[in-house]
Amino acid sequence: MSWYGEIELVGYADAGWKLSVTQPSSLLGSVTISPSSPDGYYAPGTVVTLSVDKTNDVEFVKWTGDVPDADIATAPLALTMDRPKNVSLVLKAPYFVVDGSYITDGWQKYGITFSGSEISIAGCSSLGSNSVMDVSLPVKGGYSIVSINGCTGVGLKTLLLPETIKTLAHRAFVNCSSLTSISPMFFGTDSGGAPLPITFGIHDTTSAGVQRGLQFQGPPLGPDILLGPGVTSIPAYTFRNCSIVTNLSLGANVTSLAANAFEQLGKSANVSVVFEGAKPTLAASAFSATTPAKVRFLLSWYGYRDNSPWAQFATDTTKVTPWANLSAADQATYAANFPAKIATHNPYGKVISSADGFPAGSWICIKKAPGTVFFVL
Repeated sequence: MSWYGEIELVGYADAGWKLSVTQPSSLLGSVTISPSSPDGYYAPGTVVTLSVDKTNDVEFVKWTGDVPDADIATAPLALTMDRPKNVSLVLKAPYFVVDGSYITDGWQKYGITFSGSEISIAGCSSLGSNSVMDVSLPVKGGYSIVSINGCTGVGLKTLLLPETIKTLAHRAFVNCSSLTSISPMFFGTDSGGAPLPITFGIHDTTSAGVQRGLQFQGPPLGPDILLGPGVTSIPAYTFRNCSIVTNLSLGANVTSLAANAFEQLGKSANVSVVFEGAKPTLAASAFSATTPAKVRFLLSWYGYRDNSPWAQFATDTTKVTPWANLSAADQATYAANFPAKIATHNPYGKVISSADGFPAGSWICIKKAPGTVFFVL
């Protein structure tokens, strides 16, 4: 028995093979196709030239799609139509342009919403593995990026924030399992030079009444988290599971840390925690699930010396055991975990109770010269 049928050549018509070209944002540039075709079809063997038209400050990056590897960085590009082809042009500008409901620099593209001249990034699920999200670029037209509403689950590795950022929505970067670097961490200022306050959106409220942020729950941030003066409070779980951090600096205006804000800090590495300002209010579990002997907290010498709440805490023998009263084993543990610090800082004592938010077993140190006090977990 014989079977007969028709074979369909996808992308082929009587006129030839189909060429589809994806144009970039018209605000950045375009592709000129020669010879032109009203329907995109070309006779087999036709050589089609794709030329790049762009503004002077826009960079040609590459072609993607059905382009030989040797030609992806070639412009103009000559293609021989021997099959259907899909080609896209990638450009890169040193700024974003607003293109409808998106902003793009040619390389990055994010959905947005507006409030006057302020832009909120609505999502960035298109980011690829180990990618860089650079929203520090200026936006043409007098716009400012002020908030990010979510990049859940993308392959983001590096995040560059604008100084104009004011709000991170709940779960903004939750489960971004490759995110290791954020810069700067909220060091923006307003037009008068004052720190620009940053708001961490609330995801939900637990049955115990705890409001949870979850902005960075899960990413392997580290080794540094340096929060600027715009941060005043840190909701529960905001930096949960950031266990590889070795240097945490809390800005001068932090007033409160909620439960589990830095859960598991020090689980995987010895870490120093710097308090740049006055003693904030800490939930008893702000540093829950840590390994106490592996984390230190720092505060200014002057804050300790001037009988501030820091001094009252450090000198209260119901809360802190003085260094001289500690066992040789305790002192040896501190020296082993922080061998480079023992010569430059005067260990002060060890926390007895976690009621003030410092887990029992944490260490307190004061610099020998005016400078910084270290609390070591």
